[in-house]
Amino acid sequence: MATVTLKNVKKVYDRDIVAVSDFNLEIDDKEFVVLVGPSGCGKSTTLRMVAGLEEITEGEIYIGDRLVNDVPPKDRDIAMVFQNYALYPHMTVYDNMAFALKLRKMSKAEIDQKVRAAADILDIGQYLDRKPKALSGGQRQRVAIGRAIVREPQVFLMDEPLSNLDAKLRNQMRAEIISLRQRINTTFIYVTHDQTEAMTLGDRIVIMRDGFIMQVGTPQEVFHHPDNLFVAGFIGSPQMNFFDGTLEKDGGVYCAVIEGTRIDLPEDKQQCLRDSGAAPQDIVLGIRPEHITSGTSDSGVFNGRVSFSEMMGSSVHLHVDMAGKDVIIIKPLADLSEAQNSIYVPGADFRFVIGGGVSHIFSKETQKNLL
Repeated sequence: MATVTLKNVKKVYDRDIVAVSDFNLEIDDKEFVVLVGPSGCGKSTTLRMVAGLEEITEGEIYIGDRLVNDVPPKDRDIAMVFQNYALYPHMTVYDNMAFALKLRKMSKAEIDQKVRAAADILDIGQYLDRKPKALSGGQRQRVAIGRAIVREPQVFLMDEPLSNLDAKLRNQMRAEIISLRQRINTTFIYVTHDQTEAMTLGDRIVIMRDGFIMQVGTPQEVFHHPDNLFVAGFIGSPQMNFFDGTLEKDGGVYCAVIEGTRIDLPEDKQQCLRDSGAAPQDIVLGIRPEHITSGTSDSGVFNGRVSFSEMMGSSVHLHVDMAGKDVIIIKPLADLSEAQNSIYVPGADFRFVIGGGVSHIFSKETQKNLL
C-alpha cells in the first residue's frame, strides 16, 4: 500500500497542446480517488502519467516516498485495468491472470493459490479454462481486474473500466468494485466520465476541465458546496437549474433578484457574503431540481407552464417553461395524490418556489461560488 503524490505535473504534446496543467494532488494510503470530467479534460492522461505510460513534461510524481518520474511502468508496483480489458486472446482466463506472476518466476503452487483466490473473490472460478472470446463483457472485465489483483500492487489504476458495459452490468460491477475495495484495501485511482460512478465509488472526487483541477472533495462536498459554475452543472443528475440575475444589497442585507422577483437569503448566507465583502453584481443563481418546491412563499415565487413530464419510477421530472427557460423540477411520487398528478399535463399553469436557503450564488464574471 502507498500514498501517491503529484506535484505541479504538466503534460504538453507536440504543437504545444497542453493536456494537463499544474496538477497537484496528494492521495492517502488506501484511499479511493476518482478523476472525473468530460472527454478531453486530461483525466486519462493524468492516470497514464502515474502509470508511466506517458512521460511528464514538468513536475514530480511520487509513489510512497519514491520519485517515479524516470521509473519504468513495470518497476512502479502498480496494476492498471483498461477500458478495453486488454486480455491475451490466445490464453485461458487462468493463464491471463497468471502471466505476470510467471514473469516474476513465482512457483507454480504460489501462482495457483493467488489466481484461484482472486477468481473466488470475483466469482470467475468456473471460467478459468475458457478463452476470453467465450466470455461476456462483464466476465472479461472481472478477468482484467483479477489479473491486477494477483499482483498485489501498491496502487490500483482503473481507466474507465465499466464504460463498455450496459447499464445493468455497470451497476452490478460498480457494486463489485466497492466490495472488492473493502476486501483488498489498497490505494485506488479511478478514471471515469460518469459522475454517478464518481459519486458512488470515490472517497474523494477530483473534477477536471481542460487539463485543470476544478475542485477536489468528498462526494458530499462537491454536491452540496460546488466551488464554481462548472462543478455545479457537472455534478448532479438532472443537472442544477441556472438563472441569470443580480445580487443586491440594502442596508447590509443581501438578496438575489431573478426576473424581477426577490429571493430572500438566510442569515448564514448573509454572513458569508458579508465576511467576503461581496459587492452587488450580476450573478447566476443555481438550484437543484429536487430543491424547488411548489406552492406559495414570501419570496422567490415564480409562474411557469408545464412543457412535459418524465416518469422516473419513484419520482416525476417536470419540465416547466418559465419565460422561455426550461426549469426541471423533481416531484417524489410519494408526495403526490392522484389529483395532483393529473394536473401536471403539458400546458398546465405551474407555480413554484426557489428558496434562498437551498440556492447557490455564482459570480457571473468569475463563475466562482460567492458562498
